[in-house]
Amino acid sequence: GINLFTIKGKAFDLPIELSSHASGIKVAQEATWVGLGWDLVPGGRITLQIKGGYDRNADQYYTGGPYATMAPYMVDYLKSQANGFTNQSSLAFGCSMSVGPPGTPNPADICSDWINLPNFTRQDLLSFLFLSSKHAALEPDIYSVNFLGKSLSFYKEPFTGKMVIKNENYNYKIKEIGGGGATDGWIIVDDHGLEYYFEQAEQTAYLTPIAGFYPQINTSWLLTRIVAPNGDSSTFTYANYGSEIIAPLISESKTSVYGGFMNDAGPSEQTNRNDVNGLFYQMPQHLVKITGKNVTVDFDLGYRDDIGGLGARKLEGIRITDRYTNQLIKQVKFNYEYFASTTAHPMYFNTALLNITGHGSSTVAERMSKRLKLNSVELFGKSSLPVEQRYRFVYNQTLLPNKVSLAQDHWGYFNDVNNVNISSTSVSFTPSLSSLVNEGLMTTPYPTGTDVSLSGNANRAASEPHAQAGMLTSVIYPTGGFTNFDYELHRSSLNMNPDFVGGGLRIKRISNFSGNAELESLVDYDYTTQLSGGTIGSGIYLGALDYTKGTVEYEFFDVENNWGGYGSNNEHGMHDRVTRTMFSNGNLNEDGGTVAYREVKKNFIDYTSSKKYHTVKKFHIRSPWSANAGGTGVFQPGQSIVPAFLYLAPTPDGYLAGKLAEETHFNETGQP
Repeated sequence: GINLFTIKGKAFDLPIELSSHASGIKVAQEATWVGLGWDLVPGGRITLQIKGGYDRNADQYYTGGPYATMAPYMVDYLKSQANGFTNQSSLAFGCSMSVGPPGTPNPADICSDWINLPNFTRQDLLSFLFLSSKHAALEPDIYSVNFLGKSLSFYKEPFTGKMVIKNENYNYKIKEIGGGGATDGWIIVDDHGLEYYFEQAEQTAYLTPIAGFYPQINTSWLLTRIVAPNGDSSTFTYANYGSEIIAPLISESKTSVYGGFMNDAGPSEQTNRNDVNGLFYQMPQHLVKITGKNVTVDFDLGYRDDIGGLGARKLEGIRITDRYTNQLIKQVKFNYEYFASTTAHPMYFNTALLNITGHGSSTVAERMSKRLKLNSVELFGKSSLPVEQRYRFVYNQTLLPNKVSLAQDHWGYFNDVNNVNISSTSVSFTPSLSSLVNEGLMTTPYPTGTDVSLSGNANRAASEPHAQAGMLTSVIYPTGGFTNFDYELHRSSLNMNPDFVGGGLRIKRISNFSGNAELESLVDYDYTTQLSGGTIGSGIYLGALDYTKGTVEYEFFDVENNWGGYGSNNEHGMHDRVTRTMFSNGNLNEDGGTVAYREVKKNFIDYTSSKKYHTVKKFHIRSPWSANAGGTGVFQPGQSIVPAFLYLAPTPDGYLAGKLAEETHFNETGQP
């Protein structure tokens, strides 16, 4: 990163740094307020990740009534019976059930499997099962926190209300502000007693809300105050200028259906092709001021043309002022243009929905083809001239696709292989079965139960040169020296492939040059590890790539209460409906992780002193997600997805996943 200024204090320092990332630019990715691939977050943010349905919604199971009482027992039972969900048959109650008066918790109405549950009506039971299986109500929402170089995530334990941090290394306390229908904010207290207040909410609303489960809600909370035990503090001020609409996500699916009530459903097919999902608008809060003990930092914002809406802004400058003398100490100026890209075709976006009032004259199609590009940053003293320091940036020249292009690999990075003629009937975002076989993601001959008619036409394999489009390749410093960055795709073990390629980029080499363009030092990154059988890649793919699913959806009926309207008198229970689906978004990962490495070796060469040395870092690795789910990552008909819909606390090894286990430094002779 590039440090622009640091607000000093007795209890804490607050750096203002411009940082870039090395993971790659996704096709649908929007630029931040400082340009594509960059970020500047001097404060912090808590971001809500909705799992299944929104936990605050009144329709969710633990908000009151009998569901709150039933839930702990039901979860224990469903977890113990997980193996029973792996076949394509109805979930049997295990005994015959007689019918009592409506609303009567009659023991005769409760099967032997449920005999130890507290009293509740059969209607409550069926309602609970329906909600939890249909809307993933048993999985808690996750809150991701990033502030002052720290990252953690937590969830609210639905049965006790306790805040659980998903990392045992943090001895922090988390307190919710509000906590009724909407969370007003959060307070995090670290192990040094510093209090971080996240009180500025940001809202997101779907343009076509899913009734009850995705309302207009607070999805982020921004850091507003830091208070130290000695009284030191900093405050953060934000402003909203309206709403903004970002590029939509594209999805596609095709489903065949068998079974259902009275076996009346099929088989039948339903296709959802080239549909644009994820159409939502945000109400962004932009940082405009930080007030420290001795200085005030003002952030000057400007209009931009690559995102629609009056709320879209870019950072044009920073002014640092002494609070006591009101004298200007330092200024920072950001210089931009826009990345060029291919033309976006309206076949892949809804012009009417995305046509929001904004600044400038950009059309929806033009916005889909623009991304903010940071060219340079200039640092000044008390006056705007002369420039005291200038940082310039160089990027990979591969032409980026438009934001709704289908030329994406499994993870959304550019691969340049799905650019088909828009008038062709073979347009598809879903991979073909043959392409999945070629990558080792599906076995051949196809597993029993595979519906080959659902196959798409796309190739979603990663492309190393194209995934680097738009990436930062060089930083030129005020001295004239520069640093070059080389990238490569991740390599990891997935299924039976020990060298699976993809999942974004990783750093391969960093080279540092003097102002005379002489190589002064370099760092090479080695991602292999030594085992008894030799040298192998140390990467583990943490998720699954599974585009084909065979699932059982349980349909509930209760004639006594007219549940579904099927069955004879005194009947109640469930029927199963088997669906087989192939869809375009098969990248399944926990908490956004893709690849983790057991070991990373950094080889340093200092040419100015002719010294060579290296550092080895080893990390905690947990089992891949697919293995935890009882599968291999390769689709097998009848595999259960029900456990993914249950409330399951993280496993103990999950707390340490990705954390540094040990770090060893070796000198020139190879000795630690």
